[in-house]
Amino acid sequence: MRINWIRNEKGIVYISDITETVTSVAWSGSVSQAARTAEIAVINAPNDANIAALKLNIGAGDAIELRENETVIFFGEVQSAKKTSETGTITYTCYDLLNHLLKSTGVYNFSDMTAERITKKVCADLEIKTGSIAETKAPIKKMILDGDTFYDIIMKAYTKASEQTGKKYICRMYGAELSVEEKGNVVKNFILAEEYNITNAAYEETIENMVNVVKIYDDKGAQVNNC
Repeated sequence: MRINWIRNEKGIVYISDITETVTSVAWSGSVSQAARTAEIAVINAPNDANIAALKLNIGAGDAIELRENETVIFFGEVQSAKKTSETGTITYTCYDLLNHLLKSTGVYNFSDMTAERITKKVCADLEIKTGSIAETKAPIKKMILDGDTFYDIIMKAYTKASEQTGKKYICRMYGAELSVEEKGNVVKNFILAEEYNITNAAYEETIENMVNVVKIYDDKGAQVNNC
């Protein structure tokens, strides 16, 4: 994996490969959380001439990019930093650009527009690039939005389209581009295996809270049911 630090200084974009200075990477997401996150721990050794020469002054708003075999698997902005000590590591928490859609709100009045056109419109307003946007070809007669997040605007549009198409949709970020896909589509064949690409895994099974017998008693203490 290659890890790039991307920042804009006075209109010039700089990209630095910081892979050798990163001690750990945690990339995560879930079906219940729209935006994906990445945490990277970077060496903090101000007395080390080699590290100091890199000038790793990573700041909030800078971008971190994770690449695997030249494929961008994560692109997000630094939201926070946590230093463990004067020397040690600094852990940066990053969110992908879907976070912009979750945090920004808008007021719109759409009529006779498809969900895909609505998506491209709100993304253009927020200066978010779009990739593959699922076509519904289902015009939405009227949709008034007042203070909804941009993410909710897109999902409400596709929910209305779903009533006509019978399909469900999901938003994803691929690098810096937003895509909307049909749920259930196979995007890419991918295998997870300990001998190939899983370095650490945990499994837990418990019956701690299991109840398999319920007894019911009347007010005189006599059992009336057993299930």
